[in-house]
Amino acid sequence: MLEAAGSKLADLGNVLLVDLPGFGASEPTPASLDATVIGQALVQACAQVEYREMDLVGHSMGGYLAMAMASDRAPEIKAVCCLSGAYFSVVAAAARPASAALHHPRASVYYRAQVALSLLGPIAPGLLAALARLGLTSAVLRPFLAHPRRALPRFRASLSTDFRGRSFRMAARNAKSHDPRTDWPRIAVPVFGLFGVCDRFTGRADVAEFRRVLPGANVTLFDEAGHFSHIEQPTATFDWIRRSLASARVIREGERA
Repeated sequence: MLEAAGSKLADLGNVLLVDLPGFGASEPTPASLDATVIGQALVQACAQVEYREMDLVGHSMGGYLAMAMASDRAPEIKAVCCLSGAYFSVVAAAARPASAALHHPRASVYYRAQVALSLLGPIAPGLLAALARLGLTSAVLRPFLAHPRRALPRFRASLSTDFRGRSFRMAARNAKSHDPRTDWPRIAVPVFGLFGVCDRFTGRADVAEFRRVLPGANVTLFDEAGHFSHIEQPTATFDWIRRSLASARVIREGERA
């Protein structure tokens, strides 16, 4: 998926594709997945290849991290595209479970299910693979996709092969120290949010809170997409990224003039 993203966005200039620490090809998991520490490491990595200005594009947990990085106001960061990363209800479920169970019951159930799965350790990938063999993958994907039965085999397989339980639990600890309601209003660069109308994980209440916390953000909704717009609507998603970053660059040029 990263390779496809790189080819589709190559016309924007230099594109640096990153598997976040603890996920994808970035194993083994480091001692900490604190958003501030990881964000600083990413900025330093960009500096090593002489990238002095960065437009951040992050999906889901990556979107949450991109927003956390922007809220720390590193001068290198010039814009943020946040795809399905409005983790307000998820943060509540992780940091305030009792209250979240009352106010965000759906997000709490999905979050707790992932925590339970992560605690199974090496058994979890095998369990997910078994569910796939039984034809139950669509039920697992229902909270995340508008049309789970249309999911490509490669994406279905990634549920088991790419699951990182320990990394998920470590990343979830950010909920207690990085609250988007208090942190994100500090963001001083253009913010663009993309959300799927059929997303049941970060749902409509999260989008509404995103707009409330960031009244200046540009928010776009895709009707025929869930949590993975780049999977269900790839062409429209990459076109949106291009338009958003082009708009951010126009804003920058106007500020410099």
